[in-house]
Amino acid sequence: MATFQFEGIDNYIAQLQKMYDDTDEIIGAAIYQGAAVVMKSVVSAIENIQTDDRYGTLDDKKKGPTTYQKEGLRRAIGIASLRNDGCFYNVKIGFDGYNGVKTKRWPNGQPNAMVARSVESGTSFMEKQPFMRKAESSSRVKCEQGMAKEIDKQLTQRVKES
Repeated sequence: MATFQFEGIDNYIAQLQKMYDDTDEIIGAAIYQGAAVVMKSVVSAIENIQTDDRYGTLDDKKKGPTTYQKEGLRRAIGIASLRNDGCFYNVKIGFDGYNGVKTKRWPNGQPNAMVARSVESGTSFMEKQPFMRKAESSSRVKCEQGMAKEIDKQLTQRVKES
């Protein structure tokens, strides 16, 4: 009968256990790395939004948001905290807060998320400029590559620690 002899199997099992114990941390680091890649693409897309500082009418649509609204988007972009929804880990890239365009309806300023949606989808008085969709689709491959690289980095680091 054949005999198998393994050396160092206990060390290998310990490394696998360490990786298993740190799974949430490893996945979180990879997701944030991917989100950073996508956010960089969104910031670049915001820079390319065409602005129009005149008042639009229903007959003459504006080409885009005002320069001030665009600046509000640039300052408000961010990555939300990691959320574990059972089987899925999520982060969101979005717009927070208000810009400085105060009106009767928005005394604190216009919500940046609303301005972003208006630019993305258009309105009755402004043409659409789908910057978020373009940024997401153009960064998909780089995002996946960045996440894979981060997972490799995290796993290598944990193997060295064991």
